[in-house]
Amino acid sequence: LQAPDPALRSLGAEALEHVRSEAAVPALCSALADSTEGVRYRAAVALEAIQSEASVPCLLRALNEPETNVRPQALRTLASLGVEDVVVFSEPLLAHESTRTRAEAADALGALGSEAALPLLRPMLHDPEAWVRQEAVIALLRIGSPRARPWLEKSQSDQDLEVRIYAAEALKRLPRAVASL
Repeated sequence: LQAPDPALRSLGAEALEHVRSEAAVPALCSALADSTEGVRYRAAVALEAIQSEASVPCLLRALNEPETNVRPQALRTLASLGVEDVVVFSEPLLAHESTRTRAEAADALGALGSEAALPLLRPMLHDPEAWVRQEAVIALLRIGSPRARPWLEKSQSDQDLEVRIYAAEALKRLPRAVASL
């Protein structure tokens, strides 16, 4: 991670992803401040693989990252750690001009698995890009809330075939609402 060549620093972060040792967290947190976007991205991916609470502060700082590839990965890593603040931090990414960023933000909300994300995912079912709508459907399934059932039912009439298929499959797997609630 200290090599002068950014490609080697990126490979170093990737290697630490496979080692999955909490001892690598400080070095990977330092790599999140690297001058090269690819190194910062690989560091965020490695931190997701390691799953250490010690990485939360540096990942939260990475959410201010100007590069679109690093922020969604940092968001996803935080979501995989169960950091509820992901819901708040995902809002600007869900409205981002980049389709990839919007899709990855929806994916991160699904990884979090919290019903607190439902109000943010509902509008994503109407995104102009099918890929984003697909990720929103998958995120709703991963959250597993019966409250998403009406939205998924509407998604069965989406213009995109894959969105319709994903919505139908999600409805099969989603629990029904309990009448006494």
